[in-house]
Amino acid sequence: SGGKTLRSRFVGQRIVQGLVGTSLAIFALSAAYEGLKSFRQWLVMRQTRQHSFYDDLEAGSSEKSPLNRANKRLGRRTRASWKDHSIQTLLHFLQITIAYALMLAFMSYNGWLCIALLLGSASGYFVFAKSREEFADQSDCH
Repeated sequence: SGGKTLRSRFVGQRIVQGLVGTSLAIFALSAAYEGLKSFRQWLVMRQTRQHSFYDDLEAGSSEKSPLNRANKRLGRRTRASWKDHSIQTLLHFLQITIAYALMLAFMSYNGWLCIALLLGSASGYFVFAKSREEFADQSDCH
């Protein structure tokens, strides 16, 4: 009878350790999800600023033909846009994958996992939303 109780305690400890580990992983993943959203927004703002910078440079260029300026701008923007769009597509794929994984964790209806997800999301928003506001403030100045 004593051996059975010891084994039950060991199994119980492993279950608790697994739940704590899973909760910490869900917390970190939901915080990282908020960081990824902020990073994507930062990339869009940076790309927008770069395009407007190049447009401003070309508007002041000394080339005589507006058609030549337009063709150069289109060529540069197409190459840059393809690269930027590819990066954004990969990040979107990652963001959606994480979102569905978090949704599955929440839909497990395990209270501890739901709490970990909500706390991780709130913590991630607290940390990363401030940087989103700073990005917006920087872009408004230009």
